[in-house]
Amino acid sequence: MRRVVSIALMLYAISAIAQNPGVLSFDDFIRSVRDHHPVMFQTRLLDDKSASYEKKARGGLDPSFGAGLERKSFDDKSYYNRFNAGLTIPTLFGLDFKAGYEVNTGEFLDDSETLPDNGLLSAGIVVPLGSGLMFDERRKLLKETTLIRESNDIKRLQIENKLLFNASKAFLEWLIAHERLKIYEAAVSLAQQRLNLVQGSFQGGDSPAIDTLEAVIQVRIRYQQFEQAVMDFRRAGAQMQNYLWLDGMTPLVLDTSSTPGDLDITNWDEVLDELSLSAENVIANHPDLRSIDVENDRLILERRLLQEGLKPTVDLIFNPLFRTDAGGLFQGYDIDDYKLGVRAYVPVFMRKTKADIELTDIAISENQISRSMVRQGLRISIINTLEQDESLETQLEQIMDAVSDYENLLEAENEKFNIGESSVFLLNSRENQLIQARMKYIELKKFLLANRLSILYESQLIKDRIL
Repeated sequence: MRRVVSIALMLYAISAIAQNPGVLSFDDFIRSVRDHHPVMFQTRLLDDKSASYEKKARGGLDPSFGAGLERKSFDDKSYYNRFNAGLTIPTLFGLDFKAGYEVNTGEFLDDSETLPDNGLLSAGIVVPLGSGLMFDERRKLLKETTLIRESNDIKRLQIENKLLFNASKAFLEWLIAHERLKIYEAAVSLAQQRLNLVQGSFQGGDSPAIDTLEAVIQVRIRYQQFEQAVMDFRRAGAQMQNYLWLDGMTPLVLDTSSTPGDLDITNWDEVLDELSLSAENVIANHPDLRSIDVENDRLILERRLLQEGLKPTVDLIFNPLFRTDAGGLFQGYDIDDYKLGVRAYVPVFMRKTKADIELTDIAISENQISRSMVRQGLRISIINTLEQDESLETQLEQIMDAVSDYENLLEAENEKFNIGESSVFLLNSRENQLIQARMKYIELKKFLLANRLSILYESQLIKDRIL
C-alpha cells in the first residue's frame, strides 16, 4: 500500500519547518529534495559501482594457487604418480613471480620427469620482453578505474543537477500560480465590495441600474478567474508534490493549506555576476566537456593497449630449482639447477590489430569534433542566457513602473467615482488594466527566475549554488 505523509510531518521530521507555519520556503523545499528524493539515493550507488570496478581491476593482481595430481596404475604396475602445486603472483609491471613444488614417482617415468625422491622446489619469474612489457590489459584496467570513477562522479553531478533544476521549476510554477491566485482573490473581494456599494446606491436612488448590472457581471467574471486560478494552483502543487519524499522511500502529500514562500527576484544575483566574469572558465570545466575528455582518455588507453599488440609476444621464463630434504623443506641450491624457456608469438600481417588502431583513431577524432561542437554550443547558450537576464531585468523594472502608474490611475478613478464623475464601467476598466499589469509582472518574474535557473543548470552549478 502506498504510504503518504503530510507535508507538515515531513518538514518536522527533517527539521526544515519554515518560520511561518504552513509556508514552505524554496530553500526548505530544495533541501528536502536534495536529502530525500529517491534519485539522490540512486546516484549514491554510483560511488558503490566505482568502488566495485576498482575492486575488480585490483583482482587482476590477486595471487593464484593451483595443484594437480596424476596417477597411472595397470597390471599391478605403478606407471607414474605426478604431483605439482604452484603459486603465481602477478605484479603491476607485467612480471609474474612463480613458486612451485613437484614430486614424480613411478616405474615408467620419462627421463625428463625424473626428480629427487623428496621432490623439487622451484621459484621463478616470467618476463614479457615484447608485447606486455610497457603496458598490458592488467594495467589498462587499473587506469580505467580512475576514469570510471570520474565518469560516475560527472554522471552523478549531471543527474542531481537535472533533478534540482526540474524541482526548482516546479516550485516556481507553484509560486507563480499562488501569486496569480492572490491577485484574483483580491479582485473578487474588491468586485464584491463594489457590488454591495452600487446596490446600496441604486436602492437609494443615486446610481442607475446599469451600474448594478455592470458590477454583477464583473463579480461573475472575477469569480470565474479566481476559480481557474485555484485549479491552476492545485495543479501546480500536485506537480511539485512529485519531488516530496522522505528518506527516498516514502512519498509525501502536500497539505492543501500549504503555501509557497516568496522567491525574490534578486535570487542568485551574486552567482550570475560571478558567472558573467568567469563564463569561459565555467565552460572549460563543464561536466559535459569533462565527460567527453574522460571518454577520450579511455580511447587513448585502448589505443595504447592495441599498439602493444603490434609487438611480438616474447616471454622469458626462468625457474631456479631447489632440492628438498625428506620433510619437503629447502635443502640447497646449485647455480646450475634451473629451467629456462622462451615463448614467442608473432602474427604475420597484424591486419586485425592495425584495423582496430585505425578505428580507435577515428573514434578519437570524432570525440574531439564532438567536444568542439559541445563547447561552442555551451558558450553560445550560457552567454545568450546571461544577456537575456539583463533584458528581463529591464522589462521587469518597466512593468513595475507601469503597475505603479495603473494604481495611481485607479485611485484617481475611484475619487472621481466617489464624487459622481465616473462610472462602474470605467472603474472596472482601470482595475482590469491594473490586474493585467500585475499579471504581466508575475509572468516576467517567472521568466526571469526561470532564466536564472536555466543559466545555473546550463552551467551545471545548481547543486553547489542554489542554496
